[in-house]
Amino acid sequence: MNGLWIDNRIPRAAAPHPVARQVARFSGWTFVPSGLVHAGLWAFVPIPVAIWGGTGAVMTAAILTPGHCF
Repeated sequence: MNGLWIDNRIPRAAAPHPVARQVARFSGWTFVPSGLVHAGLWAFVPIPVAIWGGTGAVMTAAILTPGHCF
């Protein structure tokens, strides 16, 4: 029971403001799928396509996250 309390408290201590937690959730929802696309491309397509497609997927997440903040 003590571990549950600590695990629930850590994210709130790291980002005490609700907006900061919202940004952290959004970045998770964008970077996880883009990382999966990146890994999938490297596993199943030719290397030149994987380079451009994987970079594009991660860059899209990197652009969307600060864009969401503004």
